[in-house]
Amino acid sequence: MKKISSGLLILSVVTLMFSGCASARNRNNSSSALEDGLARYELLFDIDDDESMGTVLTMMNKRLKDYGFTSHQVIAQGKHTIKVSFFGKSEMEKNLVARYLAYDGKVAITNSKNTYAFADEFLDSNKPAYYVQEYDLASVVIPIDKNNQYFRMVYQEALNMVYEGTGEFVIEYEDEDSEEEHNMVRTALLYLWYNYVPNQYSYARIDANNTEAYDPQVASQVFMTFNAACPFLDDDGNALKAIIKPNINSDEITKEEIEQSIMLAKYYVAIINAKPLNCVVSLLPSTSI
Repeated sequence: MKKISSGLLILSVVTLMFSGCASARNRNNSSSALEDGLARYELLFDIDDDESMGTVLTMMNKRLKDYGFTSHQVIAQGKHTIKVSFFGKSEMEKNLVARYLAYDGKVAITNSKNTYAFADEFLDSNKPAYYVQEYDLASVVIPIDKNNQYFRMVYQEALNMVYEGTGEFVIEYEDEDSEEEHNMVRTALLYLWYNYVPNQYSYARIDANNTEAYDPQVASQVFMTFNAACPFLDDDGNALKAIIKPNINSDEITKEEIEQSIMLAKYYVAIINAKPLNCVVSLLPSTSI
């Protein structure tokens, strides 16, 4: 039996994420002005607490700088509205940046038994997440405190399901030495959430096979998954690692897919490393520049 590849990413999660971004794309128009091949985009945000305006302006500006932007503006318009403008590569990048700037969730990791650990419990606070490019595609690396009791509970339960063959996810693989036409192995996954709400979000609500409980809006809150059989960067187990594979249905990887992989990895890293805004920020309709 061949070894399961490390850092499996469920492609449906990526698809769901962009279905959630589609409405943002329809509501926010971009200009046709170009600078060095980049389009200028404008986003408008509403904040629920006008006393937080100064803090949110500062944090959004920092988030854009951390993301790599230089020619950008973050300004207040009235007591509750913030206008952000920047030069970006595509509508995809604009949608990711919009979600990142408004993000105030709480990252968490779970298993299919709904055991969970929040980011401030299991992430290594001294080492930010990062991405690397290997074999064309990007991989996200997330340093963790592997000895955190809550993470250990999440991971060990999933690993037990792997050993017992009772996990929720089935992987098909090829084995030249096997007489079976279709070889399958059952494994378990670890799920990374944008904004996990205990006792409200559950595995049943992200399982597309569960027609009664499945909720696409809840499922879109999961942005990365890891194969519990081999979720780590290396044998030390001090970091999780996932290869970002955006909608790849063939053995050949296109230039566009490589660019999407890098763009998504950059976004995931930004979300994981983001400090909370501590107020509700909502994307608003905007007009062309």
